[in-house]
Amino acid sequence: MKHTYMINNEAFEVTIQPNEYSSGQSLNLSEYFDDLAKEKHWYDEGYAVEKSSYFFNIHELQNATQLAVREIISELDSSINLTNFKLEKYHQFVSDDLHLKIIQKVRRLHPQHLSIDIDQILQKFSQYFGKNLVFKNPITGEQQWMIARINRPKSNDFNTAHKDVYEIFDKFQKIPQMINVWVPLMGVTKKNTLPIVPMSHLLPESKVLRTKAGSTVNGIKYSVNSIKSWDDKSSLTKIPLEQDEILIFSSHLIHGLAMNHEEDTTRVSFEFRLYAEA
Repeated sequence: MKHTYMINNEAFEVTIQPNEYSSGQSLNLSEYFDDLAKEKHWYDEGYAVEKSSYFFNIHELQNATQLAVREIISELDSSINLTNFKLEKYHQFVSDDLHLKIIQKVRRLHPQHLSIDIDQILQKFSQYFGKNLVFKNPITGEQQWMIARINRPKSNDFNTAHKDVYEIFDKFQKIPQMINVWVPLMGVTKKNTLPIVPMSHLLPESKVLRTKAGSTVNGIKYSVNSIKSWDDKSSLTKIPLEQDEILIFSSHLIHGLAMNHEEDTTRVSFEFRLYAEA
């Protein structure tokens, strides 16, 4: 089924399967499960733009990620000449088939794989939220992965409109206190930054029309649920970020559909979730 969203007032059409959508109860999940963002001054909007330097060294993360991706490419195909490799030109070095193999690896990175100070990150975010945060999901017991999103120009390398809390809520009927962090790493511009829906975390589930299972967007299968509309709307807003800024937002906030509209620049971003320690 084709569906049209509005992103910064421009129509954006995608094909989504399955097309079985339903709404939930008249319950606000953010309030009911005590959203970790609730005590922040930006809670009403559901997100904040902050300087990355307070939490980590962005240049170290950029260098570590470029090295990690380069090593993965080399492991998968040693014939590729990576002498002049840069993340922003990733699309010039890999085929579609190789890209599919690469993203399976970069979606599952532990912080230790990137040689970054995990203790510092946890300490800074814990201070920011006034609560001890960890990478371990207290409901599943799983250690959270860091996800490197590699979004080639004019490609289908983007996710559907979704909330990160739905996957665990549909399975366990519980949602832990958690928060999302999105880091523009390389090649992020006003044309390809992450679209979100401010204040969407304040809507009751009866206002959200969504799937109850994973979805396939433009032929690519995702584990997250797909949201068709919210309060009878389907408009998202791109949040412009500088290279030294990060986006922190409620895990109950609708986001996604971050197509890279640049002509010759690969967008690389990081995302991870932190949880209040049980």
